[in-house]
Amino acid sequence: MSNNAKVIKENLARAKSYFNRHDVQRAVAATATAVQAWVKGGEPSLGKVELQGALREVVSLLSRADEVSAELGGPLVWQPGQEKVLLVQLANVLRALQHQDLGEDHRKILERKLKLDKLFNYGCRLLENHKVKEADEAFQEAMTHHKDEDVIFRMMGERMMAASQPAMALRYLKRSLKAAPERSVVEMTIDAYKRSGNHGSAVKLQQKYADLLK
Repeated sequence: MSNNAKVIKENLARAKSYFNRHDVQRAVAATATAVQAWVKGGEPSLGKVELQGALREVVSLLSRADEVSAELGGPLVWQPGQEKVLLVQLANVLRALQHQDLGEDHRKILERKLKLDKLFNYGCRLLENHKVKEADEAFQEAMTHHKDEDVIFRMMGERMMAASQPAMALRYLKRSLKAAPERSVVEMTIDAYKRSGNHGSAVKLQQKYADLLK
């Protein structure tokens, strides 16, 4: 079996395996790779019947997938000698599936950010009602939805400081300091240490960022 035929056979086997694991997108991608090799390398002279049978089986499997038939308005169509037509169909389906994945990623990001904002605002309202413990719990839960919104740590620290809770504020200010040691955050953290009675840590922090505080 030639190298080209081997590539086709291996990718069709992968496609079948992906399909059986309910991973339609990878099954389509593997099938497209196999068909592309078929088109570029020409019809294999050795193992032709075996490869045609393997391709026919994979096409039949993919035709059962709702994602495929929905995009094409029907099943995949292939006849021997029409590999280019099949490749175009597979490429269209793959683009559609990849676009859906991108949309899903965007939805997940938006949902995560909304949960973060909702819990932060909820914590702020609890602080306004002097429910410090509950507010801290809301902030802690909000942090589980944090990814790269590091400014949220400073905002939580500020709210805790405004509520006269310097010890709790330090939990968030330290995270803010680690993410971005800005002057305002350093000064607020030093103040939080002093107000919570930890003057030694306040002095150490002041010394560490002496140049920034000039």
